[in-house]
Amino acid sequence: MKAPTQKGQVTNASETQYWRSIGQSIGKEEHPDWADREFPEGASELPENFSRRDFLKLMGASAGLAGAGMLGVGCRRPEEIIVPFGSEQEPGQDYVHGVPMYFATAMPTRTGAIPLLAESNEGRPTKVSGNPDCPSVEGSADGFAYASILNLYDPDRARQYIKNGKVFTKWNALDELSKMGSEEGKRTAFLMPDSTSPSRKRLIKDIQAKFGDRVGFYVHEALDFKIHQRAATEAFGRPIRPSWKLAKASVVLSLDCDFMGAEEGSGHYTCDFSKTRKLAKASDQMSRLYSVEALLTQTGANADHRLRSNASQIALVASYLARKLGIEVPSGSADVDTGLTDTQTVWLDACLKDLKNHSGKGLVLSGYRQPEAVHILVHRINDALGNNGKTIEFLPVESEETGSLQDLANDLGKFDRVIDLGCNVQYDGGASIRGDAITQRTAFRLTHFKHDESHSSEGITNAPRAHYLESWGDAFTSDGTLVPVQPLIAPLFDAMSELEVLAAFIAGKEKRSTAYEVVQSTFNEIAPEQSWERYLHVGFLQDSQTTPVNAEDLKFSSDVPSIEVAPIKTGEVELIFTRDYSVDDGRFANNGWCQ
Repeated sequence: MKAPTQKGQVTNASETQYWRSIGQSIGKEEHPDWADREFPEGASELPENFSRRDFLKLMGASAGLAGAGMLGVGCRRPEEIIVPFGSEQEPGQDYVHGVPMYFATAMPTRTGAIPLLAESNEGRPTKVSGNPDCPSVEGSADGFAYASILNLYDPDRARQYIKNGKVFTKWNALDELSKMGSEEGKRTAFLMPDSTSPSRKRLIKDIQAKFGDRVGFYVHEALDFKIHQRAATEAFGRPIRPSWKLAKASVVLSLDCDFMGAEEGSGHYTCDFSKTRKLAKASDQMSRLYSVEALLTQTGANADHRLRSNASQIALVASYLARKLGIEVPSGSADVDTGLTDTQTVWLDACLKDLKNHSGKGLVLSGYRQPEAVHILVHRINDALGNNGKTIEFLPVESEETGSLQDLANDLGKFDRVIDLGCNVQYDGGASIRGDAITQRTAFRLTHFKHDESHSSEGITNAPRAHYLESWGDAFTSDGTLVPVQPLIAPLFDAMSELEVLAAFIAGKEKRSTAYEVVQSTFNEIAPEQSWERYLHVGFLQDSQTTPVNAEDLKFSSDVPSIEVAPIKTGEVELIFTRDYSVDDGRFANNGWCQ
């Protein structure tokens, strides 16, 4: 049927609202044949001389080219045995075409891990969510965990092993690492992201025992979430870290602590806090949330009472509360009398009264952006309010024998080479760090993005870094529960994990252990009587959480630290660096779901 000729734009709503071209929509004369024939000659039918043989050749070539384009990229099951989460591990409950399968795994974070349940369709991971059976998170997860699956299929992932512009294989890279480990007299520094993996810690101890002072280990993260652990260790004189129990708190005061958004473990904290905001019966009471902050955060947006303040003035707020509770704060360290306005002190007095009325059921939090002295003072405030051991617990941790990026920059002259396990000092090392010098001394580097390869100096081996859904590993959650990092597929692009790098280095001329063997060996050391298959099936080691330290045994080891507050003068601007809700510290910048 021929479309009616239209000379101008459609003005009647009853007329058609669809056009075949822009020209038709503005009333421009089209080629007369286009109205009858939408596609060009030959597009809708095959030529008369096109034989069946020609058709088979065309389709065969198309299929062959499609397969060639996916060489080394297609999703394949891992070589080792993985255990499904559901009943598929039972006899007769094998894979059914079209029915998704689920596997328990975990996403490693800077200070812990998020236990996850990964959905697999036709052998491909397609979705992750919190593991509902793991008591440490109760099915909670944050936005970065949900979006992390898209990083697995990132088109800009590093795909090749490259050195001096030449491409080689993963086995060549492993041989090179083993050769580094067998060289006599060479001194090696390892630069690593933060991790709680017991397998990595075990390999580091083995390397230190074998090589002694010829190796050094340094940890770098652009965001310092370890400040909570350092402050608690400094305050009580023993290696511990705080664990907030928001579900037990009736009154919460957040001092620049965005526990619903920017803080590590925000998914679990949000789930925990929401339990106190639901009313099941008429006699129930909701908790109250007070927030003092400089930025408009997720926590502040959900607060019942919010007080706006400069970030540098949070120390004044903590000092004011401490003095009201009878804690001796060094005089002159923070000018509370002139630093806070009358409106702010009235607000703080009302908040403090509410906290006193709920002694043992309140909780005061300080965020990672605040200096260590503020965190130490907050521990004393919680102790004065009777909260320690109730709404805040302290878990023992092992002392770390690793340095920082600044330490590596200072010690760089002691080492012949650097092995980088996933850091990017050129991007987030800071202006005071000699990033160029570290890069020039780097001999091997794991990288996620392929454009990082262009920033490499001559002699650096660039290796694609494995995603957690394609590599074996382990980690401890925020409460100390041991969880496995179980892959769903074999590594795309034959990527390598940090456990493989460390295992190859320590092996030297001996037989190398796989990441699977390393993780299984660590599990057998920690829980020799437990089932490995059961551990992979449920996604965590039952009853492995850390026992909190008795609050009565905690004694403050030092005096209240001096808190220096520099006033903001007229015309000056306060600059705050914080974790971004969308891209984190930049690692999710290429993730389409986070934009």
